[in-house]
Amino acid sequence: MKWKRIITAALALGLVGCLAACGGETQNGSGQSQSHPPQGSDTPTQIELVATMQAQEFPAAPQYNVDPDNPYSMPFIGLYRTAVTTETATRSMVVYVPENISPNDYSIFVAAPSGVDTVAFLEHSGWIEVADRYSKFLVAFEPENGQWGDEAEELDYLTKAFAAAKSNVYFKPATFNFYFAGYEDGGTLLHQFVMKTPTNCAGLVVMNGSELDGVFLAETGATVSADPARALSDIEVPVWIFEDEISTGEQAVVNYWLTANHIDTSKGIVSGDTTIYRQSMSTKTQQMDDYPLGRVQVTVGECDYYDKALTNTLWSNFLSETARLNGIPLTTLRPQFDTQALGYEKVEQTVEGYSRYWLEYVPDSVVNSEIPVPIVFAFGGDGQTPEAFAEQTEWHKVAEARDFIVVYPAALPYDRGNGKMPIPFWDVANYEDQPDDFEFLRVIIAQLQDKYNVDMSRLYATGQSLGGQFSNLLGFYMPDVFCASALTGGMLVTDFLDDIMANSDAFVRDYDYPILMIMEARGNAMDQSSLYGPGGALGAAIDTVNYYIELNQTCALEEAQTYRTGSYYHQVFSNGAGIPLIQYTINPDRGHLAVPSETWTMYDNFLSHYARNTETHEIEYMSAGDNNPNFLK
Repeated sequence: MKWKRIITAALALGLVGCLAACGGETQNGSGQSQSHPPQGSDTPTQIELVATMQAQEFPAAPQYNVDPDNPYSMPFIGLYRTAVTTETATRSMVVYVPENISPNDYSIFVAAPSGVDTVAFLEHSGWIEVADRYSKFLVAFEPENGQWGDEAEELDYLTKAFAAAKSNVYFKPATFNFYFAGYEDGGTLLHQFVMKTPTNCAGLVVMNGSELDGVFLAETGATVSADPARALSDIEVPVWIFEDEISTGEQAVVNYWLTANHIDTSKGIVSGDTTIYRQSMSTKTQQMDDYPLGRVQVTVGECDYYDKALTNTLWSNFLSETARLNGIPLTTLRPQFDTQALGYEKVEQTVEGYSRYWLEYVPDSVVNSEIPVPIVFAFGGDGQTPEAFAEQTEWHKVAEARDFIVVYPAALPYDRGNGKMPIPFWDVANYEDQPDDFEFLRVIIAQLQDKYNVDMSRLYATGQSLGGQFSNLLGFYMPDVFCASALTGGMLVTDFLDDIMANSDAFVRDYDYPILMIMEARGNAMDQSSLYGPGGALGAAIDTVNYYIELNQTCALEEAQTYRTGSYYHQVFSNGAGIPLIQYTINPDRGHLAVPSETWTMYDNFLSHYARNTETHEIEYMSAGDNNPNFLK
């Protein structure tokens, strides 16, 4: 009997409280909701799909102010309905922003079945509670007039709504790592949407909506992704499919995802009514940026969409276990990341009247170290929180292996007057109305000195994009404190660099400053940066390098030593003593991003080679002197 089979599956999967996971609501002929009991049950649960929450509208012209006491709070909290413009109509989507959420948190997208009120579905299914409990943005795609329609028009709508949720003026989710849950015809559309854009999806759940046209599967699967070497059907996406029974068409969809996740079907594990397939952990590639986390689960049996315990399990036991983060050349799957569980400490401090914070990771091996230990400061990009940048770069793993402290400072949200929500922003332009970020760093350093045996000769900086620009500027404004910087995507824009040079009295030019810059590119020539002036123009890349050539008195641009490692092209500039003080690296395959594999390269191949004599402020390269206890004597 199916009811008993579902109980078995629920127990085997650890779905505590999910024994009512069968039965589901449908619409009767009058359009009213009705509840169907599970087979074999004498006590059906009556559920009235009536919304108790009311969706608001975002203001047409929002006004923003950064609260000095709570600068990272979201300006709009609660449930909202907002317009989505498609090729043929003006549609809507529903957005829920929990109270305890921060910029750069992740998003869950839900597509309810036709004939169900969207807000009521989010409430009764438990997705609102999941968003509250786990601090996630919740976005519901909404069918026009309550009914999903023509597939082409609906996929256009999903594309437009997804883009609007990623980038808007009202709230700031992460622009990657999205999760999807769909039901019946809403689930069918999500299958199609994710198959067409798998690099957006960290996990997909579909209930009773897994039958697709074979032509669609074949044509979509054969489409080449952004990586010319991989088709869309070759990109892993964790998927959990629920069906009353598996038809031939539904099995074709299951097979599609099994192929995409590179799964050996002979190794599936049967647990009650659920079969679990996992990608083999044996791979040819490194497991820093990309983990073999492909996964397909198939549950056969009726399920209750409004069982909140089941919905919680969909998130906590499946979707949240993987993340889709930046990779080269495509986004990749990585394990779930939790800064608190990993041992990061969040430290809060009022600095210049603003509540600031940073994350610090201190390996046990250095807590009471008699040998002074280095510190790496890691600065996230425009709009990024320390939590998001820590997940992208995983500096804590390098710190554990190499015995140093890593600190992720939080940039302060800044209202740029462009009508958009203020987001974390490193003050690389020295705005008069912004607190001094360099003073913020001095506060952090002083506190760390009070707690740990810090090696002040080895304070290093790293960052991505705007955070890369900020770590770049430490070579201008704090070279007496910091020893070296290694950054990605953080060249200084030419006009901005000109402004800095026009006010050069504001920064220190007395000391050498080692710097490694890793950039995306269109080719293997330095002037081919895709972000700062491609096509042969000198641009900011060369201007920034030329500044450091002058500062460090190294060889000229055309005299650099060059070498290649895979798709990375390196140019090295040494001074008269043969010490390499500048490295400019480009990779035609990488985007504007940061990945863990480059984190290890930055430390092992560059930063760790340098120390700054705290008395003379001179750079010591691979020194075995007393000032550098990291090296063997």
